[in-house]
Amino acid sequence: MREAAAAEPLGFAVEVLSDATGAIHLAKEAGKVSAQQVHDALMVLLHSNWAAVTDTATWTEAVSAHKPLDKSDLGTSAVLGRSAHCRDPMHLAASRRKPCVVQWDGSRFTGVRGRNRTRVHSHLIPETS
Repeated sequence: MREAAAAEPLGFAVEVLSDATGAIHLAKEAGKVSAQQVHDALMVLLHSNWAAVTDTATWTEAVSAHKPLDKSDLGTSAVLGRSAHCRDPMHLAASRRKPCVVQWDGSRFTGVRGRNRTRVHSHLIPETS
């Protein structure tokens, strides 16, 4: 991961083969995570900013076709992540939950939250229960 993060600002196109990498189980006083959770989180993080992450078969096809692999950016990944883990803002009246409507305009986050529709800029909205 360190090499991918260091290479990207130097202009290198970094590619990581997710099925050719591994991770280890981790445990400390703060908690524990499985090797699969560590691996999944690292692949998402790498793909979110520093590298194109794919499996060996997809990489082989891209090399054969002389096509670059797609990679993402942190803003897009954050918005997609928020959408994947956000409660449905359309059902707020019945549940009294606050919405989490956030958009990435390429340079900052914008959105609204709460019943009073407060404007939010430049950060994600923490979900409250």
